[in-house]
Amino acid sequence: MNPPLVSAGLTTRNRAHLLPRAVESLLNQTHKNLEIIISNNGSADDTERVALAYAAKDSRIKYFKQDGKISGLKNLQFTVEQARGKYFMWACDDDYWEPQFVGKLAAVLEENPDYISAMSHFYERRIGGSEEEIKLRQHSYTNLSNKELYKVYLRARERPTFLFALYRSNVRKKMEIPHCFNGIYVFLQEAALAGKAYSVPEYLFTWTNDLRPTMVRHAEHHYNRSTVKPFAVTKYVFTLPFRLFFSKVIPFRRKFLIFGPWLRRAWTYKIKIAKDFLGVLRK
Repeated sequence: MNPPLVSAGLTTRNRAHLLPRAVESLLNQTHKNLEIIISNNGSADDTERVALAYAAKDSRIKYFKQDGKISGLKNLQFTVEQARGKYFMWACDDDYWEPQFVGKLAAVLEENPDYISAMSHFYERRIGGSEEEIKLRQHSYTNLSNKELYKVYLRARERPTFLFALYRSNVRKKMEIPHCFNGIYVFLQEAALAGKAYSVPEYLFTWTNDLRPTMVRHAEHHYNRSTVKPFAVTKYVFTLPFRLFFSKVIPFRRKFLIFGPWLRRAWTYKIKIAKDFLGVLRK
């Protein structure tokens, strides 16, 4: 039986010097039934030349160029929409993967149909500080219930590891990361209630975590020049349960798991919410 097609959505912007390592670590996967969707978000460096050179050598690579006027999250969603595979993973241009990453995660999902995502332990490569660090990161989500995992992501204290997981495409295509406060965690909360997450206890992924603020890392991108909007936290708190309740991927029987944990979490934001409304009254 042929292994399932896996789609990797690789988003990039002005990272011509890093792109080769990311692309080559994907091309070197032992799971060969792979398509790599590179979406270049308006780079001004040699990113296009590098990407086209790889695409000319390997037909598994599909290259697209955006005009640079969309956010990184919209660029990611574009790659999801182009994906043809049974499974989908997001690939960042400054990360890299061990050769067994795709094969082992795809095998887990093939063998466990009630799980919608799988992710390995990983190395966190921390840059942008006084010196580079490598930290080992683990997670143990396999035996968590949907509600327990939802509560983990509501707290928003754990690293958003499963953003980089391998997902079933038929679920992933119905989900989008909102561009708002805690948007990544909103996505993960929805995923937690949609299906179970499998933790593979091997270090197969290296995540580069740039500690500098977004405004410093992407100062040239117009989308990142605006400050955080007023009422960002308040809007997040009050729109979250509606977004989850009307989700297309959360089964109806699980939608009633949303409200109890949400109420407890909303209470922790009470001071911030009060300040938002007091600010309006003062004006």
